[in-house]
Amino acid sequence: MAELTKSKKKVWVYPAFDCDCECSEDDNNVYRLTYEIPGVDKKNIHLKVIKDAIRLVAHKDDIDYVNEFSFQCDVDVDETLAEYDNGVLTIDLPYDCPDPFKGAKLKKIN
Repeated sequence: MAELTKSKKKVWVYPAFDCDCECSEDDNNVYRLTYEIPGVDKKNIHLKVIKDAIRLVAHKDDIDYVNEFSFQCDVDVDETLAEYDNGVLTIDLPYDCPDPFKGAKLKKIN
């Protein structure tokens, strides 16, 4: 008889999202993502960051918490900070978003 394999349940987790989303000349623009993934051991959190997206997979028993998130502006992968405390993963991703309207002409409205 074939051995039954234990299947993992995949749970899509949505981050709380906070950013200073105005394009500006400031050097402190940061996306902040916060994920609630209770009971996950830090060593079982797998986080991948590229310039325009992030992927999270966190394993707990028979559950995989998963998420992929895309960014409007490129993030600085090397300066990204992640902290996990008491079931909450917080990720700060500095981004560079030059103002696309800088130098644009103001149009007269009739």
